[in-house]
Amino acid sequence: MNVVALMQTSEGAESLKETLKDVGTSKIEIFVDNVSNIYNNENLKNGHDVLLVDIDARSEKDTETLKHFIKNNHNAKPVIVTSTNTTAHDIHRIMEIGADHFLPHPIREIDFFIAMDHASRYKQEKILKPQEKGKIISFLKAGGGVGATTIAVQGSAFLAKGSRRIKSAKVCVLDLDVQFGAVSFYFDTNRSTGLADLLETPERIDHSLLSRVMSQHESGVDVLSAPPEIMPLESVSETLVNTLFDLAIDEYDFIFVDLPQVWTSWTQNILSRSDRIIITAQPSVTALQHIGHQLSTLKDNGIADTSILLVLNRHKGGWGTSGAVFVKESQKVLGRKFDYFVANNYDLVRGSTDEGVLFHKIQKRTRTEKDINKMFDNIRKEFLAEDRQTKLNY
Repeated sequence: MNVVALMQTSEGAESLKETLKDVGTSKIEIFVDNVSNIYNNENLKNGHDVLLVDIDARSEKDTETLKHFIKNNHNAKPVIVTSTNTTAHDIHRIMEIGADHFLPHPIREIDFFIAMDHASRYKQEKILKPQEKGKIISFLKAGGGVGATTIAVQGSAFLAKGSRRIKSAKVCVLDLDVQFGAVSFYFDTNRSTGLADLLETPERIDHSLLSRVMSQHESGVDVLSAPPEIMPLESVSETLVNTLFDLAIDEYDFIFVDLPQVWTSWTQNILSRSDRIIITAQPSVTALQHIGHQLSTLKDNGIADTSILLVLNRHKGGWGTSGAVFVKESQKVLGRKFDYFVANNYDLVRGSTDEGVLFHKIQKRTRTEKDINKMFDNIRKEFLAEDRQTKLNY
């Protein structure tokens, strides 16, 4: 495999040469050049399989130049992008312009080859069989016990099952709460395999391995269970996150991600790749404070407000302290409205959780289930509209 790497500085080029000095399976040519000269670079005209390009992720000129180059001159070959000092917004923009993978500085040898492997496979599949990338829906919790996992479980099952008017979809739930993940309990699925099987050797993860460690629920949802025992948050690496999501978006229509309540070193990476971020809260002053902190942190990391949804769970309605008054005052404090409300039904949720079954197995046609189904039906429609617009623009 022939690889051409364009690094912005001689220091970056030397660093990459040092990292890959013992590599003998690929021909790697490293040059110093700016992306602004990419159209005139003679080194790209001699034939190569993969392009690695170093850009200033915060430069609109750099990203726009690379975007048009990929679209017009490099659409059939994998492009790996590297950059320094990137935010979540920078990474998200890099992926949106058509890059197949992102690598932070300094580049590690194992990350380099994983990126090339998955980028190349994706491009080949894209050429042979054009397909939409799976949509990532991540869940942030405004405090503990707010019902985010319940909503993720019920919503994923709704999309997987479909209905007479909604086509069934291929859906998975990734439980990345390595300390207190409970998705497998809610689905009552196999807990002996899952995320723990992927943690020790993330470089070995492929489609086959991912399929083997997934548990299948009768609803059609595939579940990647959290480890059966508490593990350090640092046990999840950037390599694992990148590989896991590269595979998932090729395999599934919708990828639900149940995140830990606390922010981790890899939270930003996941959120930057998410198509929707659902912040779930319950009616309380503490939850309101947590929402504010989450929104502020997302803004600081460059996450677009249009991808964020606020969901008020256990909503009782009426004019009590947890009803219309709370909603009105909360929205005033937050400076934005709640996007969805999920009706309170404690007995239903408790019974569903204790028995490991979906809501309709406990009680059919409840307001709580209807609220969740409506939410994800709307999100599904939004994705369809966005995909149609993208095709028109393309």
